[in-house]
This record gives sequence, C-alpha cells and structure tokens, in this order.
Amino acid sequence: MSKTIAFWGSSGSGKTINCVAVAEKLTDEQNKVVVISTDSQSPALPVYLPSKEILTAYSLGNLLMSNNFAFSNVSDKLHLHPDNPNLAFMGLTQGENITTYNSFERDKIIKLMKTLSLELDYILIDCNTQPLLDMLSLTALELADEAVRCITPDNKGIQFLSTQLPLLTDSKFKTDRHIKVLSNITPKSPVDAVCKRTGDFDFYLPYSVDIYEKFIEGSELKGFRKQSFLNDNNGYRYEQEISKLAERVKQVADTDSDTESTD
Repeated sequence: MSKTIAFWGSSGSGKTINCVAVAEKLTDEQNKVVVISTDSQSPALPVYLPSKEILTAYSLGNLLMSNNFAFSNVSDKLHLHPDNPNLAFMGLTQGENITTYNSFERDKIIKLMKTLSLELDYILIDCNTQPLLDMLSLTALELADEAVRCITPDNKGIQFLSTQLPLLTDSKFKTDRHIKVLSNITPKSPVDAVCKRTGDFDFYLPYSVDIYEKFIEGSELKGFRKQSFLNDNNGYRYEQEISKLAERVKQVADTDSDTESTD
C-alpha cells in the first residue's frame, strides 16, 4: 500500500534537497515515487527539473482547478526525471504565482492523493515552510504516514520551531512522531547549543557544496547512483545519512502496513 511522507522545515534547511534525495533512494528497489509541491513563491517544477520546460497546462495547479482526478487525467501532470523512470514530480511551473489560481481545496487534494496512492508506492510532499498558507502542506502534515522535520543549526532554526510548532498542536498532526533532522551543518555550526534548546535530532546532515551545486544543475539524482560522482567528503557523508533516512522512512511505512493488516 502506498505511503505518504511529508517533508517540512525552516527556510534554508535543505528540506527540498533532502526530500528529492530520499525520493531517489526509495526508487532503488524499483519503487514508484512522486514528489509534490504547491509552492507559489518558487514554483517547484523548474527547481526539480531545470532542464525541462513545462507548460501551465501540465501544472499541478491546473489539475487542482479541475474536477477530474482519474489517473488518466493525473498522469500527464506527472513529470518523470530523465535519469530515473521511477521518479516523478508534480508542482507549479514557471510564471505561475499566488495570483494564478484560487486557493486549492482540501477535498480535491485528498482525491488527488487517493488516486496517486493506487498507482505509486510513495508520495513525498515537499511542504511549505508556513503550512497554514498552503492547503497541500497542511493536509499532508495531517494525513501523512510520517513527517520529516528539517531545521538549520542556528537561531533561525530554533525560532522556526518556536513559532511554527504551536500552530500544529492538534494531535492529528502527530508532531511527537516527526523524524527530526538537523540539516546544512558546517564545521562552525553550534550543534550542541541548538540541541540544548531543541533536544536531540534523529539525523544530522552536513552541508555539501557538491550536493548543492548538483541539485541546482539538476544532476543530484544521477550523482547518487554513482558514488564517485560526489567529489567532497561532506557529499559522501550526506549521501550516507540520506540512505539511513530513506531506510527509516521505509521502516515506518512497513510498520504502518503491518499495523493496518492486523486491525
């Protein structure tokens, strides 16, 4: 059964890169994976697939304005990565912004997720930093089987938690179950000081210039399939931690499946 994983975090925490990297790892066993975003400040499709030009007609926004969520209509809004046929992306495209569409409706988002769950193994939602401003993100954080929460190792990350977590106090958001990630760590990052304020994290991801540059170029995924493609030590360490994070996500999915089968 398909599983939905929400990636949420502070600005600059690398949540999008982390989300895409985990998605790629999940395809290693021929799992079919989609990464979805309705970010209107920085439309996601040109970020995920910088070498492809995608028309508005094939945007996620166009789909969510319709009433047809049959997979035959959804499928042409799934944009495959050129180097990985098991990985697809959905999002807004170049030129679209907050004025392009009316607010996306919760019931349509749920219909879309149900359609995708019948065809794909994993649905990864690249959430907006402020979920109350984005219905997809808010719905994902509520309905996801698991959420990965990323913050930066600095006061900005701490302040993000202090201002955003109180908005998700309802038990339906299951914030106590979030997989906690401290991301973009540099040698000078005050990791111990941050942990004293926030508690420990499940994963610690180093900042890698190599990973960042490859993501901007759209070649990060290809790099993860060839270990030697990562030129710096932090890139290799990052890849190792992402592999562990992907395994954790799969374990959560397997545990939830076992629970469902015994209910």
